[in-house]
Amino acid sequence: MIVKVSDAVATFAFAGFLCAIIAQVAYRYAGISMVWSEELARLLNVYMVFFGLILVTADGGHLKIDILERSIRSPEALRLLRVAHRVLALVFLLCLAWGGVKLTLSSWAHPLATMAWANHGMVYLPVVIGALLSAALLVLQLLPTPDQAAQPQEDAG
Repeated sequence: MIVKVSDAVATFAFAGFLCAIIAQVAYRYAGISMVWSEELARLLNVYMVFFGLILVTADGGHLKIDILERSIRSPEALRLLRVAHRVLALVFLLCLAWGGVKLTLSSWAHPLATMAWANHGMVYLPVVIGALLSAALLVLQLLPTPDQAAQPQEDAG
């Protein structure tokens, strides 16, 4: 559900971003000024990026340098490396969310210059949403799956 909604928001934001940029270029070519289109494009771009973050996190598609992963032969060591990667990403996302909350709250009362119906807090809100939902997905990835939980642990003795 989270992934489907995020996909819809990111797709809508991309389509709106593209339309705003095309309209801005076309109107500028015609000599008409659309002062709000640049700010709208920036707002939609931020929504596209941070709702896209949720999609990439769910898919495990973040960019990474896998030279260390490829050099590890032990499945247990590889699992620990992947857990460490997710924990570090989780810490980063929580810090990002915290900063986003502070920016959203401090700028909510300030309207955007060319779009009076929107405010600066709306620019930072997708940072909070994207970071928190991505962090939640990482937590779910860290939890054992039912298959893993059902496997008996080998006795060390």
